[in-house]
Parts: sequence; structure tokens; C-alpha cells
Amino acid sequence: MADLFEGKTKREIMIEIGQIDGDEPGDNDIIFNIALDLNGKQAWQLVDKILLNFKHKITPKYLKIYIRQLRVILANLYRVNDIEKNLYVFYSRARSYYKKSKRYNSNGISFRPLIFLVDSLKEYGWIEHIKGRYKKEIKKGTRSRMCPSQKLLQAFDEFKITPKYLDTKQMDCIRLKDTKKKFKEYEDNSGTRLMRTKLQAYNKLLHRTNIELTINKKVSNYLKINPINFNNKEYYRIFNDNSFELGGRYYGSWWVNLSKDIREYITINDNKTVELDYANLNIHLLYSEEGLNYYDLNEPNADPYILKGVDRNQRGINKLIITIALNITDKSKFVYAVKGGIKGNNDKNYSLGNKKQLNIPYAKEIWRRIKLFEKENSPIKHHLFSGVGKRLQFKDSCIAESIIDNMVNKNIPILAIHDSFIVQHQNASSLYKSMGYIFRSFKLKSVPNIK
Repeated sequence: MADLFEGKTKREIMIEIGQIDGDEPGDNDIIFNIALDLNGKQAWQLVDKILLNFKHKITPKYLKIYIRQLRVILANLYRVNDIEKNLYVFYSRARSYYKKSKRYNSNGISFRPLIFLVDSLKEYGWIEHIKGRYKKEIKKGTRSRMCPSQKLLQAFDEFKITPKYLDTKQMDCIRLKDTKKKFKEYEDNSGTRLMRTKLQAYNKLLHRTNIELTINKKVSNYLKINPINFNNKEYYRIFNDNSFELGGRYYGSWWVNLSKDIREYITINDNKTVELDYANLNIHLLYSEEGLNYYDLNEPNADPYILKGVDRNQRGINKLIITIALNITDKSKFVYAVKGGIKGNNDKNYSLGNKKQLNIPYAKEIWRRIKLFEKENSPIKHHLFSGVGKRLQFKDSCIAESIIDNMVNKNIPILAIHDSFIVQHQNASSLYKSMGYIFRSFKLKSVPNIK
């Protein structure tokens, strides 16, 4: 059988199997942010200088539109260089990608002006550009990418452009995607308005909070391979498949995709932090759906990801196998998704300086572990390969929303990473009590431990 994931990047595999949403930037490039803008007198003077090259090609009637979109492009080029040199901004050259939308396209980015401006910037030496290619015969391709040329970097310096000139016209923080993962317009109702109000209050608290990463050798090595834009402090929620009852998790902030080994170096208002999470949350949610308590059927210290006859040190791989089986519906892609996921973990470990690589099990062994899980968890085995993952994400996002709301009302900064939460050490007890109380308030039968 052909490898269905052959030629795909680690990130593309993670999107396909549901491990990440897809809005996150890749390892070696940064997504084009249509909400960015470059404002201020110095920035406008830079725009005027660049426009001298090709202003004569623009119809005067549409000049203001082109100027606004040029500012967005320059803002992205400045930001990508500010994050780390030699990074690229990737963007789409598809006509259907840029749609008029007050909710999702606050700067009014449109296809024709964007492509003209990018091509003109390339022609006059303001950017380095790599055009994407799509191969129909294998139904895959590469993105178009750009980065500032030395000429543009010198212009940034000449006009004294600094991060203070960057502005963001945020996309709506409550976002809905269709089954093809494209943003979908929707009518607001009391539910979406309440979610937005809560999330805006949360983001305001984070903007007042000093959130940093203590730099040491381990962190520095990680950042070289995984560059971070520390300006990204705002969360947004993404719902999936045309439904506000699928997905709903919190994305956007720079710490969300940070490795757990690195998150321990996060400080909040110059204080050390602690991270608490619900142990094996998805399993408890599934047992609760069956009206059962996992611990009524198992020992008090049982762990669903430790399988009989499999080395305990393999727990991480077991969890990955089971998580993918809950997210995926096409069994023909399962083994390849697992292998891609383990490879991704190995890449992450390497970036942390850990040269020990996880062994990738053979297909027969992967299926054996699925059978062991089914035998040990027969009440929930029918959820495997059902695509239940997005429904579980909605449940854990609702629990997270309640915990966040509780802490924000106490003016306690909290950083959410799906089903785990980071607070200052002095607020650990408050978080622990909140997590216990709120989980029980959902009246779920199976209650996970908090660790």
C-alpha cells in the first residue's frame, strides 16, 4: 500500500490527523497575517518610497486600497524578520482564498492587489520570493513564500521602523470553520456573543500581564529550531465542521504550542509558575458518556495508556496511538498517522537536546496495542475510529472556559493549554480547587485526577 502521508510535512500530518488545528505557523515559516498593519508617519514615508517604483501601474481610483494592502505586506515582512532572520512568510495565491468579510478580513485583503504588490516587490528587489508549486498528478504542492531582501531591511533601518509601528486589527476571536477547514460566516446569537465577551475579558487580562520565558541553554536551543513570536498573547477559539458543538479549543497565544518541557520556564509577572492538568481527560469524558466511572472498573492508580504486556516506558507512544485512533475515521491512514506523530515527537525531542529517539513500532504492533486497549476498555472501544475527537475537544473547551472565567473574575492570570493550565505558584491552590469544583459542576460520572 502506498504511504498516504509520503512527502507531507510533520505539520501537514498533524493537521490531517487532528493533532493541531492548522492555523499554527510551521517550523520554518510564518503564516501571512491579514490582520497586521504598519502605521505611523515613518511607516507611511516608507510606503511612499516603495510605491515610487510601481505607483504608475495602479489606477488612481484604487490607490488607497493598494496602499492599505501594501502596509499589511510590509508589516508581515517586518514581523518575520523581527522574530528571526531567514524565516519566510507563507501566503496563498489562490483567488478564492481572500474573501470579503468583516469578521475574518478586517484589512480587506483581496486577491488582485495582493498578488500585484507581491510580484512588484519581487520585481524591484524589495523581497526574496519562492513561488509555490502544485503538482496535480500527486495532488500536493508547496506554499509561496517571501522574506525581506537586504534592500528592504536597509529601508526599515533608514525609516527607523520599530515594533511600535506594528498594529493589529484582530480577526474575530470566535471563529467557525467548515468541513474543508475554511472560515465560514455565521449569524451571531446569545451563545456566540457570550463566548466573545468572556474571551475579550480574558485577553484584556493577559495584555495587562507580563508573560515571559526564562532564557537558558535548553530554551535557547529550542528557540533556534522553534522560533516564537512573543507578541502573540491573544487567544481565539476555533469551532469545526460548521458546528459550535465541535472543537472550540483556545489557540493563538505563543505558549499554546510550546513543548511541555519548555513551559516550565514560563514566568508570569516575574514569578515562577506551575502547570496543572486533568489526567487522561478524554478517557474520562468517554466513560462519562457511557454513564460509567473509570475508577469503578479499574484500580485507583490505573492508567488507561499503560497497557498490559507493553513496557510502561511506552506510555507516551500508547497515548499517541489511542489519541489518533479517536480522531481519525479512515483506518487506512491510521498506521501512517501514528508513524508521522512519533516522528514529530522525535523532532521535538531533538530540538530539546534529547538525542534519544523513540522507536517507531511496526504496523502489526500498533494494531496489537489498539486491541489491548479495546480489551481493557471495552465500554468505550466503539469510539475508536469514530472521529469523536472534535466532540471531546468541545467538552474540554467548555470546561476550560469555565475555569478561565472563574480565574479572570478573581483577576488571576491563567494560561490555558487545552486541558492544562498555568498560574503563578502562589495561585496553584486556587486553580486546583477551581478545576475540581468546575469539573464536578458539569455532572460527569468519571472524574479525572488533577496532577
